[in-house]
Amino acid sequence: MLAAWGLGLGARLSSATMALFAFAVWLVTVAGAHALERAGRRGPAEAVLRRLMYGPRT
Repeated sequence: MLAAWGLGLGARLSSATMALFAFAVWLVTVAGAHALERAGRRGPAEAVLRRLMYGPRT
C-alpha cells in the first residue's frame, strides 16, 4: 500500500501518518489473531508449519 507499485501512499503520507497506518495494520492483525483464537482455529503460519512437519491430515 505504501510502495510505488502498490497504492503509492508512501509518497503522500508524513512520518506521523505512516506510524498511525502501521499501528492500524498491527491492530487489525491482533484482532484477527484474537478472532482465530476464540474460534479455536490455528493461524495460517501454524497451519503451514504443521502441514510441512506432519504431512496432510488423514
